[in-house]
Amino acid sequence: MEKTFLEEIPYPVHKRMIVIDYSEFLSTRFDLVVRCHFLEKAKFNIGSAVALLYSDQYEYLRSVFGELLEIDMAMHARVVKNLKKAPREGYGFHVASRLFHNGNWSSIQAQMVEGEKLIRRFPYPVRYGGLGLAAKRFVLALIYKRKLYWRFIYWDTKPGVVQLDLSLWKEKKYEKLLERDKHEELMETKNRMIKGMGKLKYFSIDTYMGNEGLLERYLAEKGL
Repeated sequence: MEKTFLEEIPYPVHKRMIVIDYSEFLSTRFDLVVRCHFLEKAKFNIGSAVALLYSDQYEYLRSVFGELLEIDMAMHARVVKNLKKAPREGYGFHVASRLFHNGNWSSIQAQMVEGEKLIRRFPYPVRYGGLGLAAKRFVLALIYKRKLYWRFIYWDTKPGVVQLDLSLWKEKKYEKLLERDKHEELMETKNRMIKGMGKLKYFSIDTYMGNEGLLERYLAEKGL
C-alpha cells in the first residue's frame, strides 16, 4: 500500500502535554479534513487538488457544499457577500473555489518547504474554546511535518457581533448528507491527520506562543 504523507512522520522522542483534543478540533473544522483529503489525492499539488474538486467525480460533494452553504447563508447573512441567487450547483462551485482560493496558498507553501519560520512568526490562531482558524497554515504545516506554534485568541467580543458557527465546518453535517462510503473515506483522512498531529505533538504546551493567562485559564477549565 502506498504511504501517505501523514504516515511517514517519525515519532518524537519526548512526550509533551497536549492541550486540545484532536478529534474534537477536526470535527469543528471538517473543511480542514476536506482540504487535506484532496491535497493527498493530488500528491500535494494545489492546482491538481482544485481540478479534482471541479471534476465530475466529485459532483456529489459540491452538491453537499451547496446545501450547507444555503444553510449558512440563512443563518449568517455575511457569509457570502457577493453571491447572487443561484442554483445549489452554483453554491457548490463557490465553496469548491474557496477551499483552495489562490490568495497566498503558494507563498505559504513555499515558506513551509523552507522550515518553521513562518509558523513561529505567526503562531496558528485558535479561538478561545478550541475552534481553529487560518486554514492554510494548519493544512500546510501538517503536510510539511512542521511544528504547530500556536496561540489562543479571543474572537470579536463587540456587543451584537455574532460568532460564526458554520455548517460548512461541521463533521456531523457532512455525515448526515453524504452517503456512508463517501463519509467514511473522509473519516479515513481525518484519522490519518489525527495520527500525524499526534506524532508532531500539535497543540502542546511547549509550542504555545500566546497569552499565558488564556492558556492557564483553558487548562483549568478543562481540568488539565
